Amino acid sequence: MENVIKIGKYTLESLTTGMYTDPKIIYREYIQNSVDAIEEAVNNRYMEISDAKIEIIIDQDEYKVTIYDNGAGVKANEAYNTLTDIGNSKKKHTNNRGFRGIGRLGGLSYCDKLIFTTSYKGENTKAIVIFNCKRLKELLIPGEYDQYDLTSVIKEVTSFYTEHESEDLHYFVVEMEGIDEFSVLLDVDRIESYIRQVGPVPYSKIFSWASQIKDAFNDYGLNLSEFPIFIGTKQNELHQIFKPNKDSFVSDMTKKLHDRISDINIFEVKDEYNDSMAIGWYAECSWLGGIVDKEISGLRMRKGNILIGDSKTLSPIFKEERFNGWTQGEIFILTDKLIPNARRDDFEQNDVYYYFMEQLTQGVGTDISRKIREASKQRNNPVDKKIKEAKMVVSNAVSINQQGFNSDLEKSLVEKEIKQNIDIISNLKTAIPEQEKMKEETIEELTKVLDITQKNDHLKVYNIKNLGKREMEVLRVVSNVLTKNLTKECVDMLLDEIIEELKR
Repeated sequence: MENVIKIGKYTLESLTTGMYTDPKIIYREYIQNSVDAIEEAVNNRYMEISDAKIEIIIDQDEYKVTIYDNGAGVKANEAYNTLTDIGNSKKKHTNNRGFRGIGRLGGLSYCDKLIFTTSYKGENTKAIVIFNCKRLKELLIPGEYDQYDLTSVIKEVTSFYTEHESEDLHYFVVEMEGIDEFSVLLDVDRIESYIRQVGPVPYSKIFSWASQIKDAFNDYGLNLSEFPIFIGTKQNELHQIFKPNKDSFVSDMTKKLHDRISDINIFEVKDEYNDSMAIGWYAECSWLGGIVDKEISGLRMRKGNILIGDSKTLSPIFKEERFNGWTQGEIFILTDKLIPNARRDDFEQNDVYYYFMEQLTQGVGTDISRKIREASKQRNNPVDKKIKEAKMVVSNAVSINQQGFNSDLEKSLVEKEIKQNIDIISNLKTAIPEQEKMKEETIEELTKVLDITQKNDHLKVYNIKNLGKREMEVLRVVSNVLTKNLTKECVDMLLDEIIEELKR
């Protein structure tokens, strides 16, 4: 008698609820599938990468989530098998973010009905696969329906049909209907925060170090894969999501100390054969304490520009694990030998992984730990502290000069701050030659950036062409009022939006 292997129906529960205990994770799963499909469409020359888009609509009134992408889609004659197979994906981890064939079923546990609709370019058909999740939950009640195995459960709860579609269209749509009204899946703000941290989205325009990071990565041969992801409660109210990284931030939960990025450190991790395993960056700052904003704190790992693990995954590489929370930075994995595990909460722990973690510990982990301890010593030395603060002023002024001033008022404030720091540093009483040398160098840097600032009359509003004299004057008044009443970060964001709208 031939042995028959029977896969129990509860395997499905283990691969859905058991695998995705945090409901938000399903957004990552669907996004990475969308990104893979978009790259396939671009590689097949169905479209340009500039036309790509992923849209997430969270309809809180209808308790429904829709995730759309204009990627390659799935052929109609392959749709049912592709979308109901479990752990049987044809994707390879070497060139795809999703590759285990599990993630697309992540939504089964959190809604009453899961619908996949897809169209493939060149076909005049769209395929629709529906999972009856309410029936699925009934079939998985322990001690009942014992006659069902995994295959019969899937057949019982799924339906499939096709409809006419334009041959030119290609897309994939996920719809989750009947989500519990109190589910985090319907909380737009929390989902947007999650995607900002996890998704392969661009840096925001107010993060002035983005171009420096990307240019440095290009020198290493890494072109960051960034995708436009939009979110909202209605189709006509979607807005784009950007990474949360910031130039300035608050450190130390108790003291609420304001800190600012003064420089970006780029680092590379190599394997035993001198091949690149990863490229990363971290922000140089005053290291005043743990970063209060949890969206940006922590050195984080990404593969395919999608987060692996979370803000605490790399804490063990630091001399004191809490130092990870003082850090803002990212590590982009390049090697295919580091493979994300099924949960994506870390990498598979093989010999390559252990070597990689050792290199991080000896390298960037040790470097940042040393800088944090040195910064603590400097804070107890008034001369070093003032010089450090003055160098931050120089860095900030250089950045503003490069971007253009938000307003005439901002330029005058920058000039005033530089002059104040020249006076402060000039009056410092130094005790050792090294401090005197640092004092002289800092005064020289301040004087140089003051000269640049005084000669630079470029305002951001000058980037708008074809505006009349009166309109330009109104914009200058508005920008001065904004500068007077709001933080620089808010003015940067608002003025950039105003300029973009007027350019149209």
